[in-house]
Amino acid sequence: MPCLLIIFKNAFSCDCVMQPVEKYIDTSQFILIVKSEVILDTFQYPYIEPDSKTGFTSRVKVIEILKNDGSISDKEIYFGSDYSDCAMKFRVGEKYLLFAYKNGDKYYVYHCSYCDRYNKSIHNLKKIRKYLKRNSTSKHSRLSGALAFLWLFYSAELPRFCT
Repeated sequence: MPCLLIIFKNAFSCDCVMQPVEKYIDTSQFILIVKSEVILDTFQYPYIEPDSKTGFTSRVKVIEILKNDGSISDKEIYFGSDYSDCAMKFRVGEKYLLFAYKNGDKYYVYHCSYCDRYNKSIHNLKKIRKYLKRNSTSKHSRLSGALAFLWLFYSAELPRFCT
């Protein structure tokens, strides 16, 4: 019985078990919409087109910040890479939705998150905006209620301390 065995020298794979997008919102340091401006890779990989428009590291223009720990203030930031099979590949001129973190002076994309080209992320983007709006409102309401309680408590106690 004939048998065919094919072996590839360069086989790459990234296998992720994905949770609902809402699970990644709280655990991500940053959620950004960016546009890749310049590819910074100085060498090519066998599975990337041999041009300077596609690569793993990129200088990007920040278009919108959906979640920020307060440390992003620049309009241009640099994304590094660990060059793994799950690493994000950027293409000059493309917009992306990125779940990211900062290490040193560079930003990195979380593996196995919903990072993708912007035009493929519209459905998830709606979920992210809804989740962030709902949770920021409820956190603000809880904080406002707690502050109002403290103000009433201390204002009620104030006359006893003054007499």
